[in-house]
Parts: sequence; structure tokens; C-alpha cells
Amino acid sequence: MNKKFLSAILFGALMVTSTGTFVSCKDYDDDIDNLQEQINKLATKEDMTSQIATLQAALDAAKAEAAAAKASAEQAVAKANSAEATATEAEKAAAQAALDAANAKAEAIKAAQDEVAKVKAELETAIDSKFEAEKEALAKTISELTETVTKLTGLTTDMITSIDLQTAEGFTTKLDLNYYQIKEDAKWDGKSSKTFGKDLEGSFTVSAGEIFANPASLLVSVAPANAALPAEILSIVDSEGTSINDYINLTSTSYTDKLYKGTRAASNGLYTVTAELKKDADKKAFAKLLDNGKTENEKKYVSFAVAATKENRTVTSTYDVTIQSSTTTLTKAEDIDTKSTIKSSIEEEGTLKEWNGYNGEEPSNTATPNTEDCYPVADGEEFTIKVASKADVDATATSSKVLASYVVVDIDNKALSTTDKAAINSLTITGDVKKVSKENVFNIAIGGTYAKGVVVPLKVVTIDYTGNETSCVVWVKAGGNSEITQTVAYTITPNTYVATPKTYSFAQIKGFTVPAGYNSYKLSIVDEDDEINFNNDNVTLTFYEDAKGEKVSTDAAKIAYAKFDSKVNLQQLVDNKVYEGTVKFFDEEGTFLSQSTIKVQKVLPTAFPSAFTAKTNAIDANGVLTIYPEPETDAKTGVFAFSKAFNGLDGEKALENIVFSSSDVNLVGDGDEKPENAKFNNTLYTINSINADLINDGKTYGAKVAYDYGDIRSAYKVDNKTVYNHSVDWGTTFSIKFGCLTVDSKYKWAQEPVVYYREDVVIKGKVTKASNGNVTAFTNVFTAVDPYNKEVDPFDASDEGWTTWAEALNQGTQKEIKLITNGDRVNEFFTPSYTTVTEGSYTKTAIQLTKTSAEVVLTGDVETKVVLVITDKFGHKHEMEALTFTMKKSH
Repeated sequence: MNKKFLSAILFGALMVTSTGTFVSCKDYDDDIDNLQEQINKLATKEDMTSQIATLQAALDAAKAEAAAAKASAEQAVAKANSAEATATEAEKAAAQAALDAANAKAEAIKAAQDEVAKVKAELETAIDSKFEAEKEALAKTISELTETVTKLTGLTTDMITSIDLQTAEGFTTKLDLNYYQIKEDAKWDGKSSKTFGKDLEGSFTVSAGEIFANPASLLVSVAPANAALPAEILSIVDSEGTSINDYINLTSTSYTDKLYKGTRAASNGLYTVTAELKKDADKKAFAKLLDNGKTENEKKYVSFAVAATKENRTVTSTYDVTIQSSTTTLTKAEDIDTKSTIKSSIEEEGTLKEWNGYNGEEPSNTATPNTEDCYPVADGEEFTIKVASKADVDATATSSKVLASYVVVDIDNKALSTTDKAAINSLTITGDVKKVSKENVFNIAIGGTYAKGVVVPLKVVTIDYTGNETSCVVWVKAGGNSEITQTVAYTITPNTYVATPKTYSFAQIKGFTVPAGYNSYKLSIVDEDDEINFNNDNVTLTFYEDAKGEKVSTDAAKIAYAKFDSKVNLQQLVDNKVYEGTVKFFDEEGTFLSQSTIKVQKVLPTAFPSAFTAKTNAIDANGVLTIYPEPETDAKTGVFAFSKAFNGLDGEKALENIVFSSSDVNLVGDGDEKPENAKFNNTLYTINSINADLINDGKTYGAKVAYDYGDIRSAYKVDNKTVYNHSVDWGTTFSIKFGCLTVDSKYKWAQEPVVYYREDVVIKGKVTKASNGNVTAFTNVFTAVDPYNKEVDPFDASDEGWTTWAEALNQGTQKEIKLITNGDRVNEFFTPSYTTVTEGSYTKTAIQLTKTSAEVVLTGDVETKVVLVITDKFGHKHEMEALTFTMKKSH
């Protein structure tokens, strides 16, 4: 082929589809490698023929898209240059530039098609000997052309690797290829034929006795996603590979849900494959192919698959397609106004009856339409009417489907005044009006300088397979454009425990503006997967002038904030997922003004209550919290209140929903081999049933504190159970050690003892006397300071700071005391014992030291340790080096 011409095509395409594209040397090298790879794949004449067919399919698809783009650009230029237009010169120039670009791309595609056709002709006429001589050149030419077409169309030319059946709204794997015959004696105004949509584009004639085949479609996906799927390579086959293509016509189009324009990319891999029974097909023979039943009443439908054959390679879907084909005596189409729908970019889909201008009621001869009940569409933007009958959506219906339909402006509607008609005639109404369609889908746009607020009755006229013609009217009204004026995000994050997560009351104020003239709003945030539906029935938007929500306002000029107020199901909202919708504003007459995006997101809280802290020095530098269990009734187990170690757990403002726990099986057990040695009570904030054997065992046990926000999470699995709970761990990691209060208390003399070798002495407490010599105070020989830095009297039976853990000293069995000298010698110089001493009116406990009979030669004073022998209420006996004194050698 002409390489210069090929380069010109590519250059033109790139100018249309890109701006400022440059490549590096490496990119250029990659292009050379890719080109050589393409050449290597074109080894035979069959390879080249198949590739040419693929190029043609890609260009045909691109041609259709380019034609649509050109039509849209022409409409934009016409609108910009119309008499009533207010477009600036720059906007007019931009519209013209878009049209020029569309024309350039269309021309480039046409040129590429011509070149492909030329190469195809050369290939078809090349005899084998000539082909062998020119094979390398042809392969290079086709490879270069492949690159050009790929860049020009954006469509791949690679081999299809898989084809799969898909289901979506309006699609199943069942094809009803039925055919219908209009009655032989049918009459229309006394005539045996009728032109449907006379004088309209696409009009056609129906005649008495005429047979119509009913097309049906499958939705398929191909891989790679941007592979072309031309009808020429498609067939429908049974499990033996037998094709039924002789009986049917197949078409293939890229799937676009016209009710939701713009929701897919050009290369999503989805195609609509439509089958239609050929009018001249042997219908009885075809029906036999579809059914293996032995009798008329025994139906055993054959399973079919969709197959794509390319380059001698066939890719087949699963055999899940079933086909029925028969003729049925039909009644006229039913429920057209309730099954046909309308959908715009600013309003949810509704039926034609819902939007008939009379709130779905039947209009009287004198009634005028309720202008607030016209379907809202955006100024100059397409909306879609999809025409259907009961039989189109219900396979069991015995009435007829819609054969064809068209939409026109019902300018002669009796409800229109002369002023109304003049307003309608000033509008620019474009798209699928005055066009007959057997697809029964219409994309229409209403615009114009004064389009806003003008009500337009659109008459939808249908004909069914019985030849019956009907009509209904849907009223529409153009408003502002659908551009989003603002995006406001509301975040749901509970700051405390939630007792009722399914009906959580949420309210938040965010910055917000509303359009001038607003009278009402319509909010919609829908997520069908999660069954989320925020709307006017369950959400209140309140508008304010201030961020605190103190000044409610209805004045659009003053409104600066909006409060989103709703009861939400926290478990239903997926954690961190953003739910997005719109709030649309309307004026007093129901004319659409503008819309804003509303986002709602549940974000799980991460904060821990600031009132919760560890008491000073409760947790040591090693991260250990030593707790001192109080004996329970049986004295075999203990209990500890965490309020002794942590702030925020008691008093009038005591925190709730704090959770203490441990995963240490040596503490809480494992339900199997290891027993439970303690229980956490998070209602009373205690640890109960502490095994007495843990006390003073010298070990530490892992523990943690969490704050329970309740069942506010979306569902997740723990041990195959569905749970919703969310808690936040306290930031400090610590472990628990079980101590004995009597052991860990600090002991101190009431006054420093004075002891001499071989002199009996009574060590007593401090005596306080008045100036007249009377004793005013007298203490026991020593006191104790517990681990909580509280002074306790171990000799006072009424001091619970001691007697909770042990009996008072010098009572019952608590009378043993020892002296240790010279490392390990017990009672070497004295025999100690508790005694009582009276000073004035006070009687207190003292220590009696009685010298032993042994005499030794001392070389100096002797340091002496006082060992207290104490049995606590758990039955543990402790010998503690609690005090010291110095035994002096002599006076």
C-alpha cells in the first residue's frame, strides 16, 4: 500500500484524538518490536484474510461512533448559531472546532476503510505463486495497517480468547424467537394495510396476514475486553457443533444501556448479540431443532452456545442458551403506559403513567396538567424513553409485545394554551423524535434560550404484533443543567457507645449553598447492593446561616450550612464505604434548578476516652501493673477493683463500656487443657475469682483495655460467627502481676529502737506528752504503708486497710517474729515477741527483746533484721524482712 498515505491517516487520527503526544527512543524501539511480532503472526493467506476481516469490523464500529459524534457536533453548532442562542464567539468557535475534528476523524476512518478494502482485493486476487513472492510485503503492509486501525479506532484487533454469557436487566439466556401473523382479515380505516409513522423517518407498512419475527438478544462478554466481535464470526451451535445460522439472522453491537448513558467505556467487552428468525425460514424444521421432546406436550429444549470463529479457531460459551420458536395467537398489547419508562440525568426512572401530568390519574376533558408533576429533564441534555408492554417484561404474558413506536411533540394537546404552544415552538428538540424505531428506545434532548420551565407533552405512539395502534402522553419540563454545583460529604463517626446501632441518630452540619428561587429539594442516595436508600422520607436537610445551627433560614442568599439528620443502620453501612447520591433543588412550580452531590460515609471511631488514665506509678517502667486481690468469701480466690489502678472508673462521671481482658491462657484458660484462673467483670470493672495460687507467683500475664463502641461495624466473621462489635484498644500496653499487699507494704518504726548487747529491752512506739507530763498520744511499735501509699496499722483490728488481707498482728496466729544476724543466724542474741505496753491511758503493742544465754565476744555493733511472719487470709505464710535496727556493743 501507499506508505505515505498510511502515515497521513495515522497523523490525522492522532491530531483528532490526542494533544501533544511524544515518544521516547525506547517507545519507538518497542513499536518496532511489536510490528515485527504482528508480521510473524501473518504466516499464511488465511491468517491475513482473517486479520483483514477483523480490521473491517473494528472500522465499522468506529464509523458508527464517529457518525454519532459528528451528528452531536452538528447539533451543537446549529444550536450555538441559532437566532435565540446566547453563545459567545469563543463558544461558537469551540463548537465548530469539535465539528471539524469529528469530520476529520470520519474522513480518516473512511480513508482507512478504503485502504483495507484495497489490500483485501489484492490478497483475494493473488494466486499462490504470486502470494509467496509478495507474502512478506503483504504481511508488513497488513501489520502497519493494523497499527493504524488500532490507534485510530481504539479497538483491539487481537484474537478473542473467551466468550461468556452474562445476565443483566432485560437479558436472560433464553431466546424467544417467536413469530406472529396479523389476521388475514385485518382492516385499518377499511383498508387492508397501514403505514405506521407516515411521513416519519423509518415508517413502514403493515398488511393483513403479514408475518413478523420477534428478535431476542443475549448479553455476552469477550476477552480481551476491547476485542471486536463482528456478527460475521458468530454462530449459535448445539453441543455437536451444529449451527442454526441458516434459520436466523445474527447481529452484534457493543452493549450500551441507553437508559443509563455514559455508564460504560467503549471497551468494556460487552456485546449484545441479537437473533431474529428469518422470514423465509422453515419454521417447523427450526422448531424441531430446538426440542428433543418425543411428543408435542413433552418439551426437552436443546442447549445451545454462542460461538465465535476466527483464524480457524472457535471459542464457545457455556451451553446454557435455550431457544423457543412458535406462533401464538396474541391479544393486543397491554399496560404500555405502566411498563414504558422515562429516565433523565436528574431524575430516577419512572413510568409514563406516573408522569402523565396528572399524578398518574386520568385527565378530564377540561383538566390542565399539574406543572409540578412533569418529569424533570436537564436543559439540552438527553433523556431516554423506553417503550414496552406487559409482554416485553413478562414472558408469561399472552398479549402482544410492542412491534414499533415513535415519539412526537403533542402540540395539539387540548391542555395547551396558545402561549404554551408558542413556548414549545421556540424550543430546540433534538434526537429520536419523529423517528420510528423497532428498538423502542428514544434519546431526546430539549433545549433553547427560554427552555427552562416550559412544559412539553410528548406523545408516544405504538403498534403491536396484532397491528393495533395506541398512544399515551408523558409530560416533561426542562430545568437547569445537570452539572454538580457542589459536593458535600457527611461523616458518621460515633463518639461514644451505641446501644441501638440499627436506629442510630446521626446529625451533622456542613457548609452548603442552595440555588436562588429554591422551594423544595429531593435527596436520593441509593446503593442496591447494601440496601441503602437515603431519601426525603428518612433524611431531613435543615438549612442554616451559621455553623452552629442556631439560625435556621429559607433565604437562599443567606444559607451557608445544612444539617443532615437521619436515623441510620450502622451495621448496614459498610465500614469506610462512601455512599454517593444527589440532592436536587426545585422552584415553587417544580422546575429543576440545580443539583449537588451528597456523600455519606461511616468511619469507625479510633479515639479512646481521655478520662481513662493509669494512676500515678500504677504501671511501672517495665509496663507491669501489680494488683492486690482482696480475698473473696471462701478465701480461696480474690477480687480486684480496677478503679484502684485507673482513673475514670468511679464517681459521678464514671466511664462506661471500658473492657478489661486478657488473651493469656494461663490466666483466662483455653476451655480445654488450661483451667480458668480469673474472670473479668466489665460491669463492675473488677477481675474476679483470682486463683490464690497466682498471688505472689512472680509471673506476669498479658492484659489489655479497650473501649466498646457497640455493634456498629458492618458484619465480619470471628470463628465462623457473624459479629458487628467495634472496640478501640487503649494505647498503653501492659501486663498484670498478682501481688500480696502485706508483702509489698513498706514497714517503719514508730521511733528508732535503741538496743544494747545483753540488755533486755522493750521496743515501743512513740510517746507524746503535754507540758505537764501527761501522755497525749502513744503509737504501736511500727506502722505500714501499703502499695497505694496509704498508711495502715497492722496491729489495729479495725483498720480494713490491713485486716482485709490479714489478721492484726499480735492476735491469733500472728504472733511470730524473728531476728536475723550475721547473715542467717536466727535469734542469736535475743528472743523477740510481741507484748503490750501502757503509757498513760493508751495501751499499744511493742516488741519484747529477751537476751539469750549465749555470750560472745563482739568486735563491734551488730546489724539486725526483723522478720515478720504473717499468714494472709488466702492461707499463704510469708516471712518478710520488714525492719532493721542496730544492736550496739556497749553504751
